[in-house]
Amino acid sequence: MIQIESLASTHLREVLALADGAFGGNYLTREAVMPYIDHPDRAAWVALAGHSVAGFLLARLAAPDPSWPDGPVVPGVRAGILQTIAVAPGYMRQGIGTALTRHFASDLAGRCKVCFSVCWERDDAPFMRILDRAGWKPVKRLPGYWAEDSLRQGYSCAQCGGPPCTCVAVIYQSGISVNP
Repeated sequence: MIQIESLASTHLREVLALADGAFGGNYLTREAVMPYIDHPDRAAWVALAGHSVAGFLLARLAAPDPSWPDGPVVPGVRAGILQTIAVAPGYMRQGIGTALTRHFASDLAGRCKVCFSVCWERDDAPFMRILDRAGWKPVKRLPGYWAEDSLRQGYSCAQCGGPPCTCVAVIYQSGISVNP
């Protein structure tokens, strides 16, 4: 049975190892993840299988990135930003990504009216399928979205091998729905 709970410092080692495998070495660091623990504008959850981390999700409340879509975003209004989600290979296709995404939407339902997520543009991207099924809509493509970030942080992308990362990002948008 999978249980979703707030990220704690005791989960960090497993979360960072999962992130390294999913996104590339050093994509997430301890210093980058620690601010998600007990912060009013950030949230992080883990999906636990027993005592092991089977997946995680990092999110924040913030103004959307200026390079994201025009129109539905009202300047000065905060949005839920689903920043990072990963599921361990042995737990994929068991509903963990969907459960984490629902938990995110449920938690933010009273705090914002719109949510965004950034996804890799890939034919086999499982998270894009989760968002599509939940009614999220792709609203913008951003080639080279992670290039500067990968150079600044020095991480090697799990998809393209950079730095620099040459992957294309797709921005997804959704209104809040507790049962996507």
